[in-house]
Amino acid sequence: MQMGDEVHNEEKAQPVDGGVSRRQLLERGAIIAAVSAVPLSAAGAASASPLKKTRIAKTTAGKVTTLKLMSWFQYEPGRHEAWNTMISKFNKGQSKYKVVWTGWPANQYSDHVNTQVQAGGIDADVITLIPDLAARLVQQGDVLEPINSIVKKVGVHPSSSHNYIRKNGNLYGISIVEVAFGLLYNKALLDKAGIKKPSTDPQEWLQQTIKLTNKPNQFGLYQPNTMAEQFSFWFTLQDWACAYDAKWAIGKKPNLTDPKIIKVLSLWKEFYDQTIPQGSNDAASARLFSNGQVAQELIVSAAVNIIKTTGPKVYPNLRSVPAPWKSGKQISRLHPLSIPANTKNMDGAKAFVTFMTEPDNMAQLMRGSLDVVPPFPEILEVKGMKKWLDGLKWSTGYRAIKPQSQLDVEGDFVYHDTEFGQIILTNYQRALTGSTSVESAMADAQKQAQALADRVF
Repeated sequence: MQMGDEVHNEEKAQPVDGGVSRRQLLERGAIIAAVSAVPLSAAGAASASPLKKTRIAKTTAGKVTTLKLMSWFQYEPGRHEAWNTMISKFNKGQSKYKVVWTGWPANQYSDHVNTQVQAGGIDADVITLIPDLAARLVQQGDVLEPINSIVKKVGVHPSSSHNYIRKNGNLYGISIVEVAFGLLYNKALLDKAGIKKPSTDPQEWLQQTIKLTNKPNQFGLYQPNTMAEQFSFWFTLQDWACAYDAKWAIGKKPNLTDPKIIKVLSLWKEFYDQTIPQGSNDAASARLFSNGQVAQELIVSAAVNIIKTTGPKVYPNLRSVPAPWKSGKQISRLHPLSIPANTKNMDGAKAFVTFMTEPDNMAQLMRGSLDVVPPFPEILEVKGMKKWLDGLKWSTGYRAIKPQSQLDVEGDFVYHDTEFGQIILTNYQRALTGSTSVESAMADAQKQAQALADRVF
């Protein structure tokens, strides 16, 4: 999944193609994939009736109603083209509504949305949500409109990953992208080094990665590592807890002095010291990867679409495996398309969400966005979809992980993800620079995180 600082000055954001950092592209963030604190009830379950085609009636008279789609996707190369295609298809398919973009880059997105919620309501008719933001809004109640009727009308059965956005039998969004973490690598660089594929043992993988490093011309691994890239840094570091089946927090209790967390952070520091471009920002490192100068990156599958756009020569060499965590678990992040409860254009909002939920349209969006996790099984019934998924050589590892949610590793701190992550990173930075040990840094972080818990829970 959530964060942000910069301010976007226009209410109607238009797609932009250049000058944006990868932290603005990957949503970090944009957190929760297979989570559910609330069991799926019969009332929230989709109808078991056969798959139905729904159609939006065309109107020939009357005023065209503008629908605001609030998102960060318009800033993401590759993905925004796919979404523009779907928006155009909807706009041309009927004459009553016209969808336009509004929003901010991902690293600012949650802060702006939360500000609007606190001010009285979201200024949009339809909204895409970063996972931890979605969890927070569902928990608050009365912010989002249930979409049970849409799911029943279309006749699809949302995956269990949607459970975190269910409450009291109601479903509050449909996945329009679920991105799993995995280890993405450049096969050409591994072949050159005589490495068939990344090891499944963390220490052996470290030695391979050192072999793939020839500073400053080539780096074995990239991971965000500066406070200037805090959004990205915390986003990727979260998944490393899976290396030793560790948890950053358990429920409302921080768990930062746990030996497993210390082991995770000590391992990460070894990679940082020997294989990672230190101090490099996301944009520069994205260029390094696209230029074939970075061998591996632990990152969500959404990165592939960006690399295909920015590094077309590297794209054919991309492959993935699950990270070398013994459990096989990795974080998978489901991002819902939801409807703000305060919209004055509820009929139009439901029409657009219905359109996007139709399997043919969702399959088209997945292909355009290079997404590989279907939001519901009916996607695989769409002609050619299974063959397309099987043909993506780079997707193997992402599809082989055992998905878990951010809530699984971050507990209730997921609802205060930015503050929690900042505490961890601020203290961890001292260990990375050598001014203190990992153990001492996390002892301080534990106290500060407990103070946060005392304040917010």
